[in-house]
Amino acid sequence: MGNQSTLNLANLSAGVYIIKIYTNSGFVVKKLIKQ
Repeated sequence: MGNQSTLNLANLSAGVYIIKIYTNSGFVVKKLIKQ
């Protein structure tokens, strides 16, 4: 733990996005809702 990244979402249109985050121990899938 302790690692941090930033995503610039300013150019994304409003909607629902599925994000897959790869880590050293595998990956995590998250749902992102931009209004």
